[in-house]
Amino acid sequence: MADRLTPSHRVLFPTFLEDHEVYQQAVAYWQMLFEALFSTKDIPFQRYYNTVSPDGEKDYTGNPIFDGYFPRQHKLVRIIQFIATETDQPRFDFWEDAWPTAELDPALRPIPHDPAKSLEPVPELVISLELSTDTAEQARALVEAWVRG
Repeated sequence: MADRLTPSHRVLFPTFLEDHEVYQQAVAYWQMLFEALFSTKDIPFQRYYNTVSPDGEKDYTGNPIFDGYFPRQHKLVRIIQFIATETDQPRFDFWEDAWPTAELDPALRPIPHDPAKSLEPVPELVISLELSTDTAEQARALVEAWVRG
């Protein structure tokens, strides 16, 4: 795993925006984190956002680097990852948003376990961060609490 040490945290995958292989390692990191949190607890999730452009090119911008739609909870999580800066405090922000499902093309709507929710807005937790050992733990705790709560 590519990383670098800074005074207060260890940055994970610092070259992810420059190197597509490192980018895929970062995506795999998030996939494993989500699986560890939810697969063993029988909380299914699936990817939702399309990260391939109409011309077939993969999006390597980090928005989102990873996402998960949870059909039982009818919730969505989006992780936006930025390149780390040389500050002592890595960037970590989060907010809640919602997708107005009824306005989406029916082919693009997420399919919740409860059909009655199919036209309800999908609550979305958005986490925007520079990935470090510290912010990874913050994200893990926040995602778990939000999905389960």
